Amino acid sequence: MELIYILLFLILSPFIYYWLKPRCPSCNKKVFKTPEVLDRKYTDTTPLKKYGIHDRIYNTSCYSIDLKKWTCKCGHSWQRWVRN
Repeated sequence: MELIYILLFLILSPFIYYWLKPRCPSCNKKVFKTPEVLDRKYTDTTPLKKYGIHDRIYNTSCYSIDLKKWTCKCGHSWQRWVRN
């Protein structure tokens, strides 16, 4: 049974990898280069007490958003905010 899952993973993973890559808006081709990170915004979502400091009852939680820039072979480049 494990062999079937391993084979299924090995067969499907390249298709999923290809499907997740972004397309160029001008020429509609897939871009396989790693994007350039231009900016990063950090957002702290930990609950605060009434007077503005973090409450130690809760675990600290946060997320970051990156501004990424992709460049296609055709010369077109675009950027988008991507949440990590």
